[in-house]
Amino acid sequence: MAEILLITSDETMAGQIREQFALRNLKLKQENDTASAAMILPVRKFPLVILDADCANGELSQGIEAIKRQNNSPLFVILSDAAEPDIIAALDAGADDCIVRPVRPGELAAKAAAALRLRKAYGIDDVRETPHIEARDIYIDLEHKHVWVRGKEKRFTRREYELLVFLMRHPDQVFTKEELYRRVWGEEVVGDMATVTVHIKKLRNMIEEKPAYPTIIGTDWGVGYVFLGEAPAW
Repeated sequence: MAEILLITSDETMAGQIREQFALRNLKLKQENDTASAAMILPVRKFPLVILDADCANGELSQGIEAIKRQNNSPLFVILSDAAEPDIIAALDAGADDCIVRPVRPGELAAKAAAALRLRKAYGIDDVRETPHIEARDIYIDLEHKHVWVRGKEKRFTRREYELLVFLMRHPDQVFTKEELYRRVWGEEVVGDMATVTVHIKKLRNMIEEKPAYPTIIGTDWGVGYVFLGEAPAW
């Protein structure tokens, strides 16, 4: 089953929702704000989107309309109160249902399951996602070769892109410069391996928050480089 998108920065609520969704075998992907969601919605299709109104920067109607343009699937909106004008405005903008805080995660999970059953009943449960890789706040649309880092699209040269894809496909595996050159460049190892070091440095400048202190592409001193599947504990 394809993932359901939850847009919220409320980690406590997100955790409670995730637990209830898991009980129904529903997968959940969380984005912290509408700006981050807007980066992936054009290339990923979700059978259901849940939007926390607090993440819409005070422009809820515009946020709802933008989401529906990019992902024309059922949209639930979480509102802070039950004021009728707010509910009407959300529904008029394109929301399919409104959930008022405090959210009851079990009820929300049941509503999500019902929405998916309805899609299936109408024969539209097949949501095809664009082939992608995602890890450490990096999202790569493999079909169109677009890369987003922490919600912002980044432009890479062909070789930088290929090196990043290769490393992300082999998380926590250390590769020597020679191995990277052979497997990414597709050539036998000849000459100076400094070209690999240069490309690693360029990647770090693009994806690391502090390139001088990398936490995504690590160095195993004396051996090679590794894409760290999880952030270091230090």
